[in-house]
Amino acid sequence: MKRNLLLLVLAVIFLMPAFGQKKSNYELKFEFDHYSNDTLLLAYFYGDKQLIKDTILAQPGKKFVYSGTDTLDAGIYILMFFPDKKFIQFIINDQEKFFTIKGDYKDLSSLKFKGSKDNELFYTYMDFLSEKREIADTLNAHRKKAVEFRQDTTAIDLQLKELEMNVLAYQNDLVQKNPESITALMLLGNKDIDIPALDVAAEELQRARFYYYRKHFFDHIDFSNPALIRTPFLYNKIERYLDQLTVQIPDTISQTIDEILLKMEPANETWKFYVSHFLNKYAKSLVIGMDAVYVHMVDQYYSKGRTTWVAKETLEKIIDNAEKLRPTLLGKIAEDVTLYTEDKQPVRIHDIQSDYLVLFFWAPDCGHCKQSMPDIVKFSEKFKDKGVKVVAVCTKGRDKVAECWDFVKEKNMGVFYYNLTDELYRSRYHVKYDVRTTPKVFILDKDKKIILKNVAGEKLDEVMTEVMKNDGKM
Repeated sequence: MKRNLLLLVLAVIFLMPAFGQKKSNYELKFEFDHYSNDTLLLAYFYGDKQLIKDTILAQPGKKFVYSGTDTLDAGIYILMFFPDKKFIQFIINDQEKFFTIKGDYKDLSSLKFKGSKDNELFYTYMDFLSEKREIADTLNAHRKKAVEFRQDTTAIDLQLKELEMNVLAYQNDLVQKNPESITALMLLGNKDIDIPALDVAAEELQRARFYYYRKHFFDHIDFSNPALIRTPFLYNKIERYLDQLTVQIPDTISQTIDEILLKMEPANETWKFYVSHFLNKYAKSLVIGMDAVYVHMVDQYYSKGRTTWVAKETLEKIIDNAEKLRPTLLGKIAEDVTLYTEDKQPVRIHDIQSDYLVLFFWAPDCGHCKQSMPDIVKFSEKFKDKGVKVVAVCTKGRDKVAECWDFVKEKNMGVFYYNLTDELYRSRYHVKYDVRTTPKVFILDKDKKIILKNVAGEKLDEVMTEVMKNDGKM
């Protein structure tokens, strides 16, 4: 009895590692003839970036195995070789995470896959496309030559059209037979929109075609697919839609972003990436007025507690920045502040009557202000009889305010309608006009609505002329 009990205990001890060992969730094997380095680099596409996933070290026999019990997300991955940084791309999908890739390092154009139908599909398609492209290049060369010699190109055109139809048929067949594959996802994502014949007047045709194209631009993309974030095409497609197919007005851009993000919500990681991307894109934008898109992003996503991945301190800074920008967004009525002349006479900004009011915040120790001042002086002299008043506000106060008046005299700034300061900073113009740096320029209309801001001194003449032309005042 004791002997049987001992055997049972030993059996349990020997079996414990097997039962306790967690099974791998993926295992990728790589074998490349003529590759002598002992390291491979695994990376993946992520939005507009390529991020490093891990390094893979060679096992005996120069085989490389990458396995783990964590998650390996679906998408397009990159395998880089050393030291020359050659690379191949391959697919990971949710169904095929145990496969082998074999090839010859001297010729990476020919790869073999075992256990991955998706990769076989992708590379077979790429080979097919390469073959057809070579034929197309030859036909196009013949066509060019025929055109040069004024020969008939009908036969060549028919061959090119047939070639195009063959490629399209191949793509459609692949997608129809393998709808869940990453290869199909890639093909559909890069597929252009066919615009049908539109029943509109000739003069409206171009416009109608544009709006049809824009409306259907994302027809072939399933934004809910989480693998999209790890593909190389999605980022460029979205950027094109926003920058080239969307009217560059903050409200329109904000509405478009909301529509895109709504499509992405089921793919949480994609949604998170683009919420952050859009915020940063318009925070960094040098286009005047695009800070309104930044404020919209904060209001709709960050202030409402939807960005739970953002650290509290960072979130507070983002929200605070939006609040500082809010009063000076284009279309807002500029805040009324009371400032003072050299002889301490108060001047309320909203009391200044003019078709246009240019507010220029500056400092005597600001290099860019010194550089801009001659241009703004010339601008004031040219436009003062055309309904434009320039009000210069020196940002120095307290014991440094005297520097303002010395600079005004030195630079002939008496031509401005007003030169003003706020010695004790009681007006809080720094906050109301978001004067964190100088120079800062605002152009207000007769109702004190902000129509432009952050215009460079040397561009004021050109910009003001355009504004007045648009308003029919020039």
